[in-house]
Amino acid sequence: MYMLGYIVVLLIFAIAVALSRSKNKTNKTIGFGLIILGLIVFAYIRFGSVIVFNPIFIILYITILFGVIAFIYRKYRNLKYQKESYEDINYLNRDLSTEYPPSIVGYLFNQKLRYKDLIADIMELYAQKIINISKSNEQGKTRIHFYLQEEDYRNKISSQSQLYIINTLINDNSNRKFDYRTWKQYVLEEYKIRKFAKEKNEDKSKKIIFITIICMVIIGGVIGWISGGETGFAGMTMFVGMLGGAFIGTLVGYQFINFMKSSENTNVFLSPYGEEELKKWIKFKKFIQDYILLKERTIEEIAIYES
Repeated sequence: MYMLGYIVVLLIFAIAVALSRSKNKTNKTIGFGLIILGLIVFAYIRFGSVIVFNPIFIILYITILFGVIAFIYRKYRNLKYQKESYEDINYLNRDLSTEYPPSIVGYLFNQKLRYKDLIADIMELYAQKIINISKSNEQGKTRIHFYLQEEDYRNKISSQSQLYIINTLINDNSNRKFDYRTWKQYVLEEYKIRKFAKEKNEDKSKKIIFITIICMVIIGGVIGWISGGETGFAGMTMFVGMLGGAFIGTLVGYQFINFMKSSENTNVFLSPYGEEELKKWIKFKKFIQDYILLKERTIEEIAIYES
């Protein structure tokens, strides 16, 4: 029996290592979770239920469970908007807005800004022939150079974040240094001005905090009661589990408050308008995945895709 248990542990660790070496973040996360599972199984085989079902481990289980729930929510929160797709290419130009930069779309999707969103904004300026990009080798290092191609660029773009990119990255304007945080602030201000998010989130955030604490207390109590059956101290372990759940729920609640008050996430809940806009972009993404085969398209269709 012990030998079989150790074989299972080795198998779990082998799968975990294989997944953790993947470039995919989801696979890495699953691999990390399997490592924790392997350690718990190993502790159970080596030391028995007394160690595995003690109060410290109960709190650890609750933390892991909350982490899994948070990961699933973050990964699949946009699923409810993925029911529809475009069936007619002519609807794309009518529905999709080009009044704001790609970074706004990125924030709509992920509720956070990444470096790839900055790159998308730069490439948008390049595609509009407002800036030009070149590279050179200087002392064995590759350097990227940005040049202004369109002098009358202010009539083409209204986004403050893209204006900031032009004013700080163009080589002729070396008196200003590009700051990533400042660029993010411009994007977030524009996001709020466009009213993609609800203006008041305070009441909803308090409800989420309260529900989180209640759920953690219930989960902690259930885990404690189940684990107590193995040791004969069901009442005590249930109480400890509930305390652990309350502690973790409170901690998560305060972190959520800080998250809500931070400059980047003051409005994380989408307004009806924001939801509709996100639906359009998700439909567009699904359309690209399902229908675009450029080799089979006509010249007219390719021109629309480029637009």
